[in-house]
Amino acid sequence: MHTARIASSNSIAMPTNSKIPRTQPAGTLPVAKRGVFVSHVSTAIRAKRWHDAAMWSVLVFVSVVAFAAVAFAMVQQGTEYTFASSVRATRKVSTVAAPTTVRRPLDGVMVPVDTPAIGYFAVMIDNMIDALPQSGVAKAPLVIEAPVEGGITRLLAVYPSDAVVAKIGPVRSARPYYIEWAAEFDALYVHSGGSPEALTRLKTVDSPHDFNEFFNGEAFWRESSRIAPHNLYTSSTLLAKALGTVPRRGLSPLSVWRFKDDALLQDRPEGVVRLTLGEEGKWKVFWLYDQKTNAWTRIMHGSAQSDLGGDTVTAKNVAVQITKVVVLDEIGRRRVDTTSGGDAFLAIDGHVLSGTWKKQNGRTRFYDAAGNELSFNAGTTWIEVISADTPVKY
Repeated sequence: MHTARIASSNSIAMPTNSKIPRTQPAGTLPVAKRGVFVSHVSTAIRAKRWHDAAMWSVLVFVSVVAFAAVAFAMVQQGTEYTFASSVRATRKVSTVAAPTTVRRPLDGVMVPVDTPAIGYFAVMIDNMIDALPQSGVAKAPLVIEAPVEGGITRLLAVYPSDAVVAKIGPVRSARPYYIEWAAEFDALYVHSGGSPEALTRLKTVDSPHDFNEFFNGEAFWRESSRIAPHNLYTSSTLLAKALGTVPRRGLSPLSVWRFKDDALLQDRPEGVVRLTLGEEGKWKVFWLYDQKTNAWTRIMHGSAQSDLGGDTVTAKNVAVQITKVVVLDEIGRRRVDTTSGGDAFLAIDGHVLSGTWKKQNGRTRFYDAAGNELSFNAGTTWIEVISADTPVKY
């Protein structure tokens, strides 16, 4: 091989003068050429190694880049999926369906949110023993009871214009303080005549809509089975028709009370709970609590009070409004303070809470001992208006 031949030659101390001829064995390469050849071979070998190394490096680099790209794509896809999922979740939260019901302003009962705006009618109801049993009282979402002459009381029954009550009455005459309560609802004030002060009051600008039977007889009827004046009646259909003909005065919407749901059964008292107003020999009313229904039953003359149709008079809330009551004349007509405020009680969820009342934002409102406005249960409310000397027991 070329390497053996190169190794056997003796070129040590060979003159380097180019004029002296040199001899070399046949078939061998010159030393310079042999050096060049070895150099080329070594270079080629090294070049091949570097080429292989470069190739492997490129392959490794491409593989790493490819792997990184795939990994990045997967991560990116996962991030996009997570982001998309988050967006969808956010959209899901932000597109929660709007409520379909709202609380009715008069009594807090839930009604469809698209229920048309309604008006109200407030009817003066006879409460003498000759007028019992009454009609339609048990169906009124709000009833206000207050004293009149002779040591008796009269009722103001307030209904929404979409109420369905076939018979309401007996209808009686107006008194000025009832007019002020009816005005809180911008109501059609339904009555038959009235005291001189009341009839004068109904002519003022801020009075409710006057609907006197004397001038609107077509909306009333009298029943021969009872004696006058305890035999005059009307109906929700007739009153709604009348209300539809009354021009609205653009008053602001009804300023509502606070309402809540009933207390849970386990939070209601089990024993007998009674609210007593008045005294024997005079006007006296009991309200008896029932845990199961979370309602108060009205007791008069020793038994539960019922309408002519058999409906028992009950209330989810009984508010006792203590105010100043002054006798005006020998007939016994009263002046009842409806605006100054005073002490109050609220019978609710089987408890009787002490507090106060005020006339605020156009409505008579009730507050607890700390001054916070009380929340009523949704449903019927009775307001018992009494003087400071009327006994209250519970």
